[in-house]
This record gives sequence, C-alpha cells and structure tokens, in this order.
Amino acid sequence: MIEGGNSTPGALVPDGVAGELVAPAAFPNMPVFFWNDPSGARYQAAYFEKYDNVWTHGDFVMIHPTTKNVLFLGRADGVLNPSGVRFGSAEIYSVIEAGFPTVEDSICVGQRRPQDVDETVLLFLLMKAGHKFSPRLVNDIKEAIRKELSARHVPKYVFETPDIPVSTFSQFFKPNSCRLTLNRQQ
Repeated sequence: MIEGGNSTPGALVPDGVAGELVAPAAFPNMPVFFWNDPSGARYQAAYFEKYDNVWTHGDFVMIHPTTKNVLFLGRADGVLNPSGVRFGSAEIYSVIEAGFPTVEDSICVGQRRPQDVDETVLLFLLMKAGHKFSPRLVNDIKEAIRKELSARHVPKYVFETPDIPVSTFSQFFKPNSCRLTLNRQQ
C-alpha cells in the first residue's frame, strides 16, 4: 500500500493505516492492454499515470495489524459501490446540477471503514451565498436521486460543507476527501 499521489512520491504505510493499493511489479492476472487502444495511452493513463512505473489499482485498503487480512475500504477514484451497485459520482452531480440551483457545488464520496459491512455514500453540499441547508433540501435531493437514478444511488448521509477542496485547475481533491471519510488514525 502506498500513500501519496498528485505528483507526490508514494511511500509504504504501516499495517493498520489506510493507503492506496498498488503493485510495484507485474502480477499474474494483470491486464496487459485495452482493446482499441493501439498506442497504449488509455492503458497507461488508467493504471500508471499516478505513480511512475507503479500499477495503481484504484482502491483504498488497509492491512489489519493482527490478522494481516486486507480490508478493502472503498474506491480511490470516482466509482462508488454501495451494495454491489457500481456507479460514478458524476451521476449524482448531474441530478444536483440540473435540479438544485441553490447548491453551489457538491462532492460525493464512498466511506467504508474496517467495521463496515458495505460502502456508505456520503454527499457534501456547498450552498450558494444567501441559501440555507435544510432537512427539506436533503429530502428533496434524495427523492430526486431516487427518481432519476435508483434507490441504491441515494446517499445515506448528506452534509453541508463550508468548502470543497479543489486544485488550482478547479479539480476536486477527491483522494484527499476520501481519506477524510475513512476516519483513519495516523
């Protein structure tokens, strides 16, 4: 497991600490190419772009300090997987952007702590100036997501946030936001 990213060198993390699952060497069932990717650019971007010459699997994991079992804590990318239903956070964003003009921005992440049986979807809302976060807004958003997507897409918890971390290029710092939801101890 490795901690780092976004041009930050990765480093091993000790047992009991969440990190991103990587493979610094080839492994038997590793894909070697993507169909319709003759240059290998998509393959390279998908697995090797984050850390030089290191396969990035896309999951946050933790090795239990006593049993040494590997606990999968959730996706490190935008894929959410509650109850075995895989979907992208962009699906949630599209519902919010289309139907809730009082919301300035949002970030949707998955949380799966070692004691959790399943991934929990968390939605954080940044309200536009002059607009209030309310239980009615939360219910309306959950109902819109249920209607436009499915009941399994509905976030379990919706919180107001004072800010959403973004880079200078206005991209979410999603891996950092995911780490916050893991409630891990340093």
